[in-house]
Amino acid sequence: MTGDNLTAMKESPFLERFTKKNIEVIFFEDAIDEYMVSSLVEVDSKKLKCITKDNIELEQTEDEKKALEEKKASFEKLAKFMKETLGDKVENVRVSGDRLVASPCILITSEWGWSA
Repeated sequence: MTGDNLTAMKESPFLERFTKKNIEVIFFEDAIDEYMVSSLVEVDSKKLKCITKDNIELEQTEDEKKALEEKKASFEKLAKFMKETLGDKVENVRVSGDRLVASPCILITSEWGWSA
């Protein structure tokens, strides 16, 4: 995870699911780190992914998968309404049950874009 402030990164809602699943996250707080991490794909045979970007997939149990599908279905109308309301200001609005634990929402950037 890249950012300007270590304290803010440690309190970020992006960490919720990773903390719950006990998955290690590396913090990069120098300005050059955003550029460096975009080119660095692997360290010690471990693939690096930015947790603030799209296409983060965590292992899920069958129960978690089923609950996610139910959640997506129940919030489908809200996501559609938000996309219509926000229009071109956002690329997409969707329900993502595999990222958050307590926070209501987050804004993510595309996999190949610069993070917020």
